[in-house]
Amino acid sequence: MSRQTWIQRVLGALVVVALVGLLLWYVRVLPDSLPLALVVMSLLVAVLALLMWSLADHSGDLEAASWHAATAAQSSGPMSLDYRLVRLRRDLRDALERNDRPDAIHPLICDLTVERLQARRGVDARSDPEAARALLDPAVWDYLTTPPTTNAKRSARQLARVLDELEQI
Repeated sequence: MSRQTWIQRVLGALVVVALVGLLLWYVRVLPDSLPLALVVMSLLVAVLALLMWSLADHSGDLEAASWHAATAAQSSGPMSLDYRLVRLRRDLRDALERNDRPDAIHPLICDLTVERLQARRGVDARSDPEAARALLDPAVWDYLTTPPTTNAKRSARQLARVLDELEQI
C-alpha cells in the first residue's frame, strides 16, 4: 500500500471522527471529563478507521448475490443418493442373493414389459396377451407369466436374459 493511500485513509478517518465527535458533543453524549472524552473518541477513531479500511480493502473482492434459479443438474444430488435407485439396487441384490425376502423385482419387470410393449409396439399386454406373447421370446414370456412362489434366490442369468430381451423391444 502506498504512502498516499495511508495518508488519505488517516485523513478520512479523522474527518469522520471529528464529525461524529461534534455530533456526540452536540447531543451531550460525551462525558464531561476531558481525558475520558478523549479515550472514547480514540476508541471511536480506532473502530471506525478499521471498519473503513476493511471496507476499502475488501469491497473490490465482493460480488453481487445471484438469485436466479439453478438448473436441474445443479439442484439435484448425485444418482448414488437417489432413493429410487438405492431401493432398486437393494431389491435386485435381495432377489439374487437372499433366500429370506420376497421377490420385488418380478412385478417391476412385468410392469416395465407392459409399459414398453404399449409405448414401442402399441400392444396392451393386459388386454391382449396373445399379441404380447407373439412379440416376446418364449423364455421371457414364461418368466413373466409364472411369478415366484417361494423366497428362493433368482437366477442372475435368467434375469439378465429377460432384461436384454426387454431392451430389444
